[in-house]
Amino acid sequence: MSKAQTLLAKTRGATIVEYAMLIIAVMFIAAATFRILGGKVKDNAQKSSDEITKTQ
Repeated sequence: MSKAQTLLAKTRGATIVEYAMLIIAVMFIAAATFRILGGKVKDNAQKSSDEITKTQ
């Protein structure tokens, strides 16, 4: 067997379980970020809305 064939035989792609774990990790990070920043974003959006309403 050549070196290239040996390398290809040892290399494997990601399984569906690995992809699922990656997706779950990204979802947890997104949820945590939303929870941390959600209130701040809401407050800033409300302030901007109030300023726009006052100037009209």
